[in-house]
Amino acid sequence: MQIRVEPAQLPSAYRAHRTARGLGWFSLALGLAEIIMPRTMARLCGVHVNPSLMRCYGVREVLCGVGLLTSRNARPWLWARLGGDVLDVGTLLTQADAHGAAAGRPQSALLNVATITALDLRTAIDYEPMGKGRTVDYSTRSGFPSDPDSMRGGARGLRGTPMGATGAASAMTEQARPESLKTGNMSTGSMNSGGLGTAGSTTNAGATTPMALAPDIE
Repeated sequence: MQIRVEPAQLPSAYRAHRTARGLGWFSLALGLAEIIMPRTMARLCGVHVNPSLMRCYGVREVLCGVGLLTSRNARPWLWARLGGDVLDVGTLLTQADAHGAAAGRPQSALLNVATITALDLRTAIDYEPMGKGRTVDYSTRSGFPSDPDSMRGGARGLRGTPMGATGAASAMTEQARPESLKTGNMSTGSMNSGGLGTAGSTTNAGATTPMALAPDIE
């Protein structure tokens, strides 16, 4: 049996949608920082690049961020981010500044970019566009916790339990019975004061007889 499942019902696709939105906001923040202060960003990364080139990288990030946050199918924008990550890695490897390299800035930036690249790749693979479900094959599943042969006869051990033969009335203990049904709890005077009389009421104040209880349900 094959069932069509929407992307929101798949755990991996649901995580990919949330991660894609997070990457969109990250791209916007990084892109704006590269556009507004390109020299500072280049110094933090330990590279020597032209400010105009850094601003171009910022525009790329902003476009990817807007696409991830507004598009119903963010997968192309995820692959665009992945291409940008490859470009960033190349820039860090070829344009490292001598002073920045001594401080370890290009190495730290390269590690950060590699982490983001792995996240972009995983998200792009797991992402499912909205409105496009996936067909899941359940033909090999029975719905039972184990095979029928091993479960056969498992309910036989339930015979003889308190819920079996005599029903709920026989299982009711003296403590669990209502006050009006307990033995010897009512006298003739209390019964007569309510205008009621039963065959099981007491004959005098000193001696009482058990009241007739409802018979057990067989």
